Amino acid sequence: MNGDVNVTKALHLVEEIEAAADQITEDNFHENPDAMDFAESIKTRAGNIGEWIEQNDHVTPKQLVALQNMLRGAQKWLD
Repeated sequence: MNGDVNVTKALHLVEEIEAAADQITEDNFHENPDAMDFAESIKTRAGNIGEWIEQNDHVTPKQLVALQNMLRGAQKWLD
């Protein structure tokens, strides 16, 4: 990697989103299908974005905003 701060930040966001999605799943297992669907969706989307970032050693501004929004959404489920 080229040491781009945004790449590092984005990959850290991916890890945070995946952990939050796992927590949502644990907290809502079989109780709230909407929470489960949301958690699965953001984990998949964040993972896909993370893979692209790693392969290209670059993150676009839109990807960074999307990751930030996913994490914010996950945090709302956990509050």
